[in-house]
Amino acid sequence: MDNEKTDIGYFELFFEFFKIGLLTIGGGLVMISIIRQMAVDKKKWLSDEEMMECIAISQSVSGVIAINLATFVGYKLKGKKGSVIATLGVILPAFIVIVLLYDVIEAISKNHLAIAVVKGMKAGIIGVLLSVVWSLGKKTLNKPFHYVAFVMTFVFTTILGWSAILTMLSWGFLAMAYFYVESLIKRRRGDV
Repeated sequence: MDNEKTDIGYFELFFEFFKIGLLTIGGGLVMISIIRQMAVDKKKWLSDEEMMECIAISQSVSGVIAINLATFVGYKLKGKKGSVIATLGVILPAFIVIVLLYDVIEAISKNHLAIAVVKGMKAGIIGVLLSVVWSLGKKTLNKPFHYVAFVMTFVFTTILGWSAILTMLSWGFLAMAYFYVESLIKRRRGDV
């Protein structure tokens, strides 16, 4: 792979994703923020634009978002081997915990206090998700069309109950038409 970032070792890649898999509470959507913070802010492995590409691809394919994101970030950094290593790093902690602590997890899942704690943590998780939306929105919402698409997507999926797939396909076609017309206008003006 020609855009492989060679200064990143496979062990370092595995270890960073292993830590994320082990220490992140709140599921795959919360991991988006954690992976972005690690890969963009802390390690400087990816730019915000590269991370946005990985997030977009991860959300577009079926499967768990955290695993998809680890796979695509690993691929972006170290090719096919990197994708396998990052994916193993992010899923291995959950596998180990489930195997080793199955009986404990089952007992906790029936404990009313533990259930109350998990419900309380949901508010924090919502805060983390809003933080991700805010930080990504600041970097990607840079045209009026983007703001309209953001607001209308929220309305379509939340209020009208459209499926996410139908909404994405609709905006995909509208975006192609919008940017095609925009490019025609720029050509006529001589801006291109």
